[in-house]
Amino acid sequence: MITWIKIFLFGGSALITPEPIALGIEPVEVEFTHPVEALDDHASFNINVSEHVMSDHFQEFTKEVSAKFPEGCIIVLLFSNESDPVLFNQPSVTWNHPGDVSVNLKSADGVLTGKKYTSLRISSCRDIERSEITWYNYGKP
Repeated sequence: MITWIKIFLFGGSALITPEPIALGIEPVEVEFTHPVEALDDHASFNINVSEHVMSDHFQEFTKEVSAKFPEGCIIVLLFSNESDPVLFNQPSVTWNHPGDVSVNLKSADGVLTGKKYTSLRISSCRDIERSEITWYNYGKP
């Protein structure tokens, strides 16, 4: 119950990259301006992949994104001075509208709560010229 209250009061999203960044096979390091902390173990990242979506129909672009960015294609390692890195490599497709499509990455092992995370390392099997990364600090089991 306490977790749900925290999520309701403090949950939300934070843009990790104030400017779009280029992603590819070579890992990119991103240092956070302020540490992030997971309110529950379902926290996740959205990686914008809109430039790779040709369709504006939900079912078509969902298939398109899933085919272009399969499991293991985009990998995020989340770092803390307090624990081992957390691997995010479980993808799903999210969208706000056809021009704003992202790969949502979750950790199969979940995210440790109560830890301050200070940076991430991200790579993609497919080049993405302009992507924004957003941290989602809540989730549903």
